[in-house]
Amino acid sequence: MPGGNSNNYEEVFAAWREAATRSAASMSADERRDLIGAQIGAEWPDQVAVVRAGAGFLLQRSGSGDRVPAKWFPPNGGGVSIVVNWLGMEHALAAEEHPQAGWGALYIDVFQSGSAIAVRPPRRHDYLTLHRSDDSNRVQDILSAIAFVANTNPSAIRLDCDARAELWCLAAAAISRAQVKTNVEPGHPSSPNLFVPGLERAGGVARIRLLAEASFTSSTHLGSREDASSKIKND
Repeated sequence: MPGGNSNNYEEVFAAWREAATRSAASMSADERRDLIGAQIGAEWPDQVAVVRAGAGFLLQRSGSGDRVPAKWFPPNGGGVSIVVNWLGMEHALAAEEHPQAGWGALYIDVFQSGSAIAVRPPRRHDYLTLHRSDDSNRVQDILSAIAFVANTNPSAIRLDCDARAELWCLAAAAISRAQVKTNVEPGHPSSPNLFVPGLERAGGVARIRLLAEASFTSSTHLGSREDASSKIKND
């Protein structure tokens, strides 16, 4: 690495990022999707099991110990909105973030949000050498939710995410093998909330945005809805 001042480090990083971008440009969309997924450490689930838990249930990705708390409101002829709020699903429900008439909804608590918050032991400085970041786990939880909803064969799937969850949702949409739209407008997200070491090697947030580009929509499916908790599906 030439020199030792910050300008040279920035130049080397810029050259490294440009080389990664050129490499990704020669890949197919599926190869780019796989590359982003591998760098984030998130994958499309082969199967998602449902475990009853009180008034809701837990989504469990096959072959993992993941358990994503969820509440399910089946659609009535429409699509399904997956609602992701960084404070958790109870906050989203209290804020009346509900789908429009005919649409169903799946509310989830992604990793370390809402009822999924757990006390963790102190982390060593080298924790991320062998473990996924919190944001990687959140992207994986959203992918599990998409896979669950896709298996119900809805007319459409949409991710409705608050500002701090926008990048989690865009990353999941970029990796998803099911067609999914998001409520993130072109030019967004406004929040930089996606910490994944080495992500620039796979093209970074710019690549995620391009892969999820077809999912962009500025319309909204959120409005008032009568609570339909008694209709939670028991698979």
